[in-house]
Amino acid sequence: MRTGPPSTAAPHRDAPGPAWVRVATAGAALATVGAEAWLAVASLRGSEPLGTLLLVHLAVSAALTAVAALLYRFGGRSPCFLLLVVATAGLGPLGALGSVAAAVLRRAFSRRATPFAAWHAALFPTPEASPVQALYERLVLRGAGPAERSTVAPFQEVLALGTVAQKHRVVTMISDHFRLPFVPSLQSALNNPEPAIRVQAATASARIEGGFLKRSMALQERIAAAPGDPGILLALARHHDDYAGTGLLDPTRERGEMRRALELYERVGRLGPVDREVSEATGRLLLRLGEPARALPYLEEGAGGPDAPPSALALHLECLYRLGRLSALRALARRHRERVADPATPAELRRFLTLWAGDEALAPAGGPA
Repeated sequence: MRTGPPSTAAPHRDAPGPAWVRVATAGAALATVGAEAWLAVASLRGSEPLGTLLLVHLAVSAALTAVAALLYRFGGRSPCFLLLVVATAGLGPLGALGSVAAAVLRRAFSRRATPFAAWHAALFPTPEASPVQALYERLVLRGAGPAERSTVAPFQEVLALGTVAQKHRVVTMISDHFRLPFVPSLQSALNNPEPAIRVQAATASARIEGGFLKRSMALQERIAAAPGDPGILLALARHHDDYAGTGLLDPTRERGEMRRALELYERVGRLGPVDREVSEATGRLLLRLGEPARALPYLEEGAGGPDAPPSALALHLECLYRLGRLSALRALARRHRERVADPATPAELRRFLTLWAGDEALAPAGGPA
């Protein structure tokens, strides 16, 4: 969080107030100094009993306090006068003399002193970066480049090999721009050997959880206003799905979030036609919850057709394997075996298709990727 210099437009809190208040303050200060000076002289001469001198001091202190309270209501907030009140009540003549000396010194030095706003701005200048500079800092991880020919490094590499300052910057970026692909990096930071990095990562985790909770409450309010809106229901379902996938929750809470997301996905499906992404998400959750038989119809719908996305196809293959339907698994792999030669296909899916399609000639050069 960046703290800028204090505003100079606000009224000064030490202002003594109107002219008559300044005159009254000066008069009260002179009267107090005179009374305390008389007490000091009388005490040194012994012309008055000690009890009388003490009563006079108490009376002066009480009167000075009452005057200070009255002047404060009308804007009399001079720090030197408040010091005089406290010092006189506690130290007597010595306090009054010291307060006068402090007021004189303050008056002398304040004429040459640097204003606080200028001093603060000199110590903590506010950087103003152009959009190009901001983009550059994000690309180079704020100076944490790993190699001579490259200024971009994966978060995992910086957390494993970078300096403490570079790790701090990575965790800050994860916290400020959290996405699900950042989860492994955040978990790595939570287990980092550096205690400071672990503390920062734990703080980032709490901040991320707070953000999920805040968005969940906002979506719940929108659903309360429009209970049958499939768009809001789908947004809340994806929100709980993402929250369960952060890896920040214990197993019980994670399963609870998945169940909540599953209920919402199924509720969206009952409201009207369901697109492929919703079917895939429903099947994936059922598969993670250990219910492959229920997941299979959704995954067959999501992975139907030769243009099925790799993620849906991988889930469909996994579901068939967990159900023990090896013949259907082999047939599905053979229907999509041309994807083995497609570099856009993920490496794990290419290896799986190569294995179950039973056609080694389709493997890329050098073996499966």
